Amino acid sequence: RSKPQRTAELVPAPAPGSSIASPDDDDSSVPEAKSPGRAFLLNLIVPGAGHIYAGNKRGWIHLGLEGATWVTYLYYHDRGKSKEAEFESYADANWDSTLYKASGTYNPERWQILRDFIDNGNMQQYYEDIGKLSDYWTGWEGYSDPPADAPTRRFYYGVRNDSNNFLKNARYAIVGGFVNRLVSAVDVLRAEPSLPAASQARLRQIVPFTLEETLANDVDEMVFAIGAKLPSGATIVAAVAKD
Repeated sequence: RSKPQRTAELVPAPAPGSSIASPDDDDSSVPEAKSPGRAFLLNLIVPGAGHIYAGNKRGWIHLGLEGATWVTYLYYHDRGKSKEAEFESYADANWDSTLYKASGTYNPERWQILRDFIDNGNMQQYYEDIGKLSDYWTGWEGYSDPPADAPTRRFYYGVRNDSNNFLKNARYAIVGGFVNRLVSAVDVLRAEPSLPAASQARLRQIVPFTLEETLANDVDEMVFAIGAKLPSGATIVAAVAKD
């Protein structure tokens, strides 16, 4: 037994300025053509918006990825900043310049470098150096030699690394969002379906199913009109809903 074939109603291409009439509604007209440039710009602003504007369901995928990007960014950024506040507060309580200046590793020039960081508001570098450079480790509470280190410094350094890793992941999320914008913007320009070379009668049969994935409605609910073939080789096709 042969499988029933899906069919879609086709009407001749309309004359310039005329409308397409469906069997159910004589007042229906060809929908306004969607601008590829506008779809491109919409996707740069909100990934997926250009696809949705053009009637392409793939836009919801890019829109979902955009939402996931912001959720990921906010999560890691918040965790990173929370850890940053934790390690700064811990350093203020457990690193003492008096201990450092009374130690055998004290160097007036190195101390002046730290003072310059503080005076210039470069606290990020200040907090990095007191935990990273061994010259300053004698300023940590609990320092002993051996092992020429302090448990307070090791704890501080671990919390600081956690903060840096969280903030790094937040930056990765932003990069991913930027890539999603570019991919969706380029994809919407490439999303125009192509038709194989065929006679007018053959095109009437294959057009509905060639365009099926790009339409919001089922092809059985659409009326199609095949227009002229452009110099580029593309064929103009108009599709309107019956209702």
